[in-house]
Amino acid sequence: MWKQGQIVALESNTIYSYWAKVYETGSEHGINQGRVRKLTIRKQGETCDLYNYDRGLDLPPANEEVDTILNIILAKYN
Repeated sequence: MWKQGQIVALESNTIYSYWAKVYETGSEHGINQGRVRKLTIRKQGETCDLYNYDRGLDLPPANEEVDTILNIILAKYN
C-alpha cells in the first residue's frame, strides 16, 4: 500500500514530502529487510530527490537532516 505524507524538520523548519510503498511483511527487498520497499524523500515543492530506495538503495540521504527524516519514516512504517 502506498503511503505519503510530510514531516517538518525541527532544526531548519523545512518541510519534507515522502512517498513509501509499504507491505504487510518484511522482505529481503525492504529497507533493512523491513516492510518499506520503495521510498522517496524530497523537500516540499521541489522535484529533486534527496533519498530514493526502490528494492535497493538508489540515492543515499543527501545530508544528516534527510537521514533523520528517513529514520522517522522507518520508525513509523518499517
